[in-house]
Amino acid sequence: MAEVISAIDAVDVRFPTSLSLDGSDAMNPEPDYSAAYVTIRTSDGDEGYGLAFTVGRGNDVEVAAVRALVPLVAGMPVADALGDLGAFSRRLTGDSQLRWLGPDKGAIHMAAAAIVNAAWDLRARREGKPVWRLLAELPPEELVDLVDFRYLRDALTRDEALDILRRAEPGRAAR
Repeated sequence: MAEVISAIDAVDVRFPTSLSLDGSDAMNPEPDYSAAYVTIRTSDGDEGYGLAFTVGRGNDVEVAAVRALVPLVAGMPVADALGDLGAFSRRLTGDSQLRWLGPDKGAIHMAAAAIVNAAWDLRARREGKPVWRLLAELPPEELVDLVDFRYLRDALTRDEALDILRRAEPGRAAR
């Protein structure tokens, strides 16, 4: 049986930074810095971790948003998710039931990002390297396939980005 995403858990983590006004400013006079801490689990027992940072009571909404996205990927073959993380991301933000909540902004966007970050972490752990190195070593084709060019096409197309990355490949190892 193929390995699947067996669970995605979201935990509400809060730090009482408002007690001493750590991090307060004009927009956040009483911040309680918080995070929806996401764990993606596979049927083989592997895990990846991601975060969505919030402030205080907004964390309730963030954790609920992560949980609302779980049915979109629970049971999905891990090879499909990690093999095309761009499509995995679009699956989370393109759902017709949740899209109206603003997958390109707000709680759903942040929830999707936390789950996608957990998937990246899972892939990097499997490859035995930090996420930054995994990204730095991706082939240009895979790298550009991660980008949603809908809002960039007037300034940069997929083919132009691919050309830039391919031209820079010879010095990649030195950088």
